[in-house]
Amino acid sequence: MATPATAQPDTLILYASLPQFLQDNDAAGGYQFLSWLDGFISEGGGSSSLTYDYDDVGDVNDNDVGDVESDEFPIPAMIGLQAIDDIVRDTPYNPGWSAILDINRCPTYALPWLGQFVGVRLNEIATAHNTTNLDQRLRTIIQNENAFARGTASTIETAANAYMKPGYFVTLQERTSFIASTFAADPYAITITFTSADVANLTYGQLFSDYSDYAAVLSALPYYSDFGQGIPNLEAAALAAAPAGLFCYFNAV
Repeated sequence: MATPATAQPDTLILYASLPQFLQDNDAAGGYQFLSWLDGFISEGGGSSSLTYDYDDVGDVNDNDVGDVESDEFPIPAMIGLQAIDDIVRDTPYNPGWSAILDINRCPTYALPWLGQFVGVRLNEIATAHNTTNLDQRLRTIIQNENAFARGTASTIETAANAYMKPGYFVTLQERTSFIASTFAADPYAITITFTSADVANLTYGQLFSDYSDYAAVLSALPYYSDFGQGIPNLEAAALAAAPAGLFCYFNAV
């Protein structure tokens, strides 16, 4: 049962409009009316419990952050009135709606909406296996404005390096093609060189990213020797990070 000490702020505002004798009778009866009113105001959950279905905004793969399952972060059927009021109501310090546009005050569930203003799509942010510091990670991704760096040499290198063993890195040569084992000047090409032995094999995280379930893994990789798919994943990640119109060549040594 709710009490004046535990009820939502908006519940108490409405409750205070009741005549005092009704409040006294409700208190004598164990705050049954207050509990009903607080349940109505809170229906749908408060802002701290609201989440977001990241699969609803597309299937762009962000190599920085991982995957999310649609049923792990469901959008509730309705948002509680208190959660809405926390966003839209003016406060003594800030105007209404300002919280949802402030990276420091925006509720976690609304961060995907906020991120779109700087080109950040948070459709694949976390997995059930990697929810550590989720809220802070989302805010950091938005603040870093990762999308502004798409197509740059450093971003392409970072995407490819994710598939290298720790301490090993690819080398990217701009304006260079690599055809028939020969380097040549080409303003519309890049060449990525790496040592095959330094490419990491698939991790569990990469398996979860590439395959929907164990049956899909077994179908695609029936033998243990098939798990050495690091090079195809490295090349795919680099190609996904490169801008359209740029030819990518790979030199595995």
